[in-house]
Amino acid sequence: MMCSYKAVNGKPSCANDWLLQTMARDNWGFDGTIVSDCDADSDAFFGRNYAATPEETVRAVLHAGTDLDCGDFVFKHAQSALQKGLITEDDIYARLKMAVRVRMRLSHFGPIGPLDKIPVDTVCSDDALDLSHEGVRRSATLLKNDGSLPLAQASVGKVAFIGPLATFSKADAAYYGPATPCGLNFWTVVDAVAHRGGVQTVTAASVANETTEDQSGIPAAVEMAKDADTVVLAVGTTQLCQGGQRCSSHHIL
Repeated sequence: MMCSYKAVNGKPSCANDWLLQTMARDNWGFDGTIVSDCDADSDAFFGRNYAATPEETVRAVLHAGTDLDCGDFVFKHAQSALQKGLITEDDIYARLKMAVRVRMRLSHFGPIGPLDKIPVDTVCSDDALDLSHEGVRRSATLLKNDGSLPLAQASVGKVAFIGPLATFSKADAAYYGPATPCGLNFWTVVDAVAHRGGVQTVTAASVANETTEDQSGIPAAVEMAKDADTVVLAVGTTQLCQGGQRCSSHHIL
C-alpha cells in the first residue's frame, strides 16, 4: 500500500495513524508493507509543515505505520530523531519487521526458484509485447460513438488534428519510463490515424493546453477544421494538471 502526498484535515496520509493503522491494518486486515509515495514523507515536513522539525516528522510517519520511505528523508533524519529520544529502536524494528515479512513471503531470502531464472529479454518478447498491447487496447473507454468510428479509409480524406495532445505522446506513454522501450516508438494521435491508410493530407493545430488561458490559436484551428474532411480533437489533461492540487482555478472538480 502506498500513502500519498494528500492531507486530510491537515494530517498527511503518511502520518495518518487512523488511515494506515486503524483502517488499513485493523479494519481491513492489510498485512503487507506500507510505502510512501516518492518524497511524500519529505513533503509532510517541507510541503505541509506538519511538524516543527524533520525529526518530529520522522516520528509521526513511523508511529503512523509507514514502513518504507520512497526517498531519503527518513534515512537522513532517523538517526538524529533516535538521538533526541523522539523514536526508539523498537519503532525502527517494527517498520523493518513489516517490510522483511513481505519479502520472506515472496521468497526473497530462499533458494533461487523458477521465477528468478526468467531472463531479462523476456520483457521485450513477442508474447510480452502482445500482452502489453492488449492491456492498452482494453483500457481505452469509448464513451460515445455516433458512427464516426472506426474511421473509414475510403472517406477519411483530409484530416485536421486540433488540440495540444495531437502530437504529444509523453502525456500518456512516456511519463514513468524510457522514451523508446524495447526499441519501439510511441505513436501520437497523428501517427496512429496516418498509419491506418486512406489519409490524403494531415494538418495539425496546437491550441493552448490546460495551463494557460491563451486562445489566440483558436481562429486558425477553426479555419483548418472547415477545410478538412475529418477533424480529430486531441484534448484533455496531462501530468501538468493531473491531481486536484494541480488543477487550474477554472476547473470544476
